[in-house]
Amino acid sequence: MNRWDKLLTITIIVLALISLAAFEIFAFGQSGDTVVISVDGQVQASYNFRALDVPKEYVCKTEYGYNKVIIDSRGAYVSESSCKDQTEVKQGRIYKANTSLVCLPNRLVVLIVGGRSDADIVSY
Repeated sequence: MNRWDKLLTITIIVLALISLAAFEIFAFGQSGDTVVISVDGQVQASYNFRALDVPKEYVCKTEYGYNKVIIDSRGAYVSESSCKDQTEVKQGRIYKANTSLVCLPNRLVVLIVGGRSDADIVSY
């Protein structure tokens, strides 16, 4: 590998990292302001988490299972779940627009909406 091959490799890596950072900033970089909780496609609750002074706890008990969602001024996360894999608990806090936590066995979706994001324009 000569000097030009190394320079080309480094240039490609740098361009790839810049494009990943730009996608993160422009597609998912905007903070949302509303948490929407739905089960089986039906909206159960909606909170403006930016306006909360104290954390809210939303307990979702359905025929499919149990989830506890904590909403505070920094976003939302699932603290407890009755499903086996606990993926939504392990995912942690969400706060950016167009991000979600999903529990498929319990049919729960926690979605952050609001703010400005170009993800829909890019997807369309």
